[in-house]
Amino acid sequence: MQTVLIWDECGQNDIRFVVLDGDYSELNGIYVNNSLQEIEDQDRVNDLIYDDEGLYKVEFLAEFPIEAVKSGAIVIVAGFLP
Repeated sequence: MQTVLIWDECGQNDIRFVVLDGDYSELNGIYVNNSLQEIEDQDRVNDLIYDDEGLYKVEFLAEFPIEAVKSGAIVIVAGFLP
């Protein structure tokens, strides 16, 4: 199982895409820095995307990964609020 994550930084950067191994459907709609969401969920998203120094640790894609979805990947949206 794979998850296609539509990564939204709310206007700071263009929307980008990440293909992750595993099912992360429970993180759909979770935004880092959102005071209305559980900090544990935000931490999980943060750990998927950023390393300990705050740098990206995933490979972002500029184009939507259609082939991953055709192969059965689920699609979620998550991101970062400035």
